Amino acid sequence: MISKIRSIKRGLRMLGLSLIAVGAVGALGASAAAASSPPQWMVDGAYLGAGQTKAFTATNTSPLVLKTASITFTAPTSSCTQTGEIEGSSFAGPGTKKNVVLSCQNFAVEGAKACVVNTAGAEGGTVTTNSLKSTLVWLNQTGEAAGDLLEPTSGTSWATLVVSGCALANKYPLENAVLDELSTGESTTGQIDLPSTPILSYYDNESTRAKQSVTQLKLKAAKATLSGKFAYSLAGGEAVAVASPPPPALPPLGISPRWNVAGKFLASTETRTFTATNAKSLLLGIGAYTFEMPTCTQSGKIVGSDPERPGAEKEVTLSCTGVTAASVPTCQIRSTGQPWGTIVTEPLSSKLVWLSSNSTARAGEVLSSKSVLTTVETTGCSGISGPINGDLIVEMTPVEISETTATLSLPSPMLTKYWEYPESKSSCEAAKGVFLANGRCELTGQSLKLGSTLLSVTLSGSMSSSLNSGALFGVFAG
Repeated sequence: MISKIRSIKRGLRMLGLSLIAVGAVGALGASAAAASSPPQWMVDGAYLGAGQTKAFTATNTSPLVLKTASITFTAPTSSCTQTGEIEGSSFAGPGTKKNVVLSCQNFAVEGAKACVVNTAGAEGGTVTTNSLKSTLVWLNQTGEAAGDLLEPTSGTSWATLVVSGCALANKYPLENAVLDELSTGESTTGQIDLPSTPILSYYDNESTRAKQSVTQLKLKAAKATLSGKFAYSLAGGEAVAVASPPPPALPPLGISPRWNVAGKFLASTETRTFTATNAKSLLLGIGAYTFEMPTCTQSGKIVGSDPERPGAEKEVTLSCTGVTAASVPTCQIRSTGQPWGTIVTEPLSSKLVWLSSNSTARAGEVLSSKSVLTTVETTGCSGISGPINGDLIVEMTPVEISETTATLSLPSPMLTKYWEYPESKSSCEAAKGVFLANGRCELTGQSLKLGSTLLSVTLSGSMSSSLNSGALFGVFAG
């Protein structure tokens, strides 16, 4: 459940519940909603989890009117009932309803008393729909009003009305969807409004809050509206509300950074391949020389981990072509065995780390090699050939957010310190770290140096990384 709660975090932590509202069986009270949180069922103040259901009943508190340009059907107040189940969801998805059936007595054609209306197999005046389902949605971009998108469980058919005994005798298929608006205020009995002017759009629950269209209700192929009001209550009498999920609590400091893919932490036996590219040149500094690296690709595998242990990477290679000295045209550089202008690292590995001594807001990775990062050769610029050794500390953003891409940053000046959770104080000290009171071990990375000359080496810039599968991923505390 922790991974599911954190996987829906699409923005930095916000304060408090963002929306309290009643859904199709309760009341809706609104405040500012989280930017991308979906509306979800709450029962007696607790979120209804995935797979949990509660039965509900509803009665119309005003006449129910089904109308097209040429015909109007009505059902009197208190003659229609709706039954079904509200269904909970994970914190990443909206609440729903299932097994919904709407049944009305005394259903009639307005202004045509001789007409008898029913659905197949029912007595005259009785209309019963096929099984329906619904999904909670936002009615505006700010998430301050919610609605219930009601549609057939399968296909598009609600029912077929059969009219007999009059000049309007015919079959009237009813199909597509209806979107209602929910009343405000948490209560054991709430209101739902089907306005006479149909609501034909809503906003999805992604960070972009894109506008979505509703396929309007049709009766015998003509545009139709279904209007009226209902009072809803749970069979058990509990209070019902619809709310956006609360922000996840700040994770304990003792939790390590781990890979999260598609809403789940990556286990220690799991890997995923990734590729990263740069939009602007990386800059490689060796002594007094600066080299521009315009076209770079990083590839490898992210590696899962056990709970509270850091994720990792393996088989990582950084390859750059078109590398030139920024101000010395005669100077050429390459990794040993590569064409001039090509830098390729040895296979690297990494571990995820925190980049703050006392928070989980910044995360990164420490890339290193068993031997050397790469060995460079130059011509036209003396004294800067040899193996490059040291650690690359890369910052990864965003943190605690799942995206299809992540930014890998090598700032200038380069990062030197990082923090992790050691197995013990002695293991921290054995790694030449400083054991802090909060349990973190402060470590200092090995600066990049060129061979025996110990010339300072720097690497700066940023790359955009994504999983080759295209899945959502991120670094999460776990």
